[in-house]
Amino acid sequence: MMDELLGRIFAVVPKRGAVLKIAANFGLNMDQKRNLAKCVTAK
Repeated sequence: MMDELLGRIFAVVPKRGAVLKIAANFGLNMDQKRNLAKCVTAK
């Protein structure tokens, strides 16, 4: 499902810079979720 979603995003956004921004934002969101999980498990 994730690949399908990303495929649609890449298809809709042909500009490489925009795709890189989306990838960067997605990466940051993943890190934030990990940090939140660490904070929750630490408490």
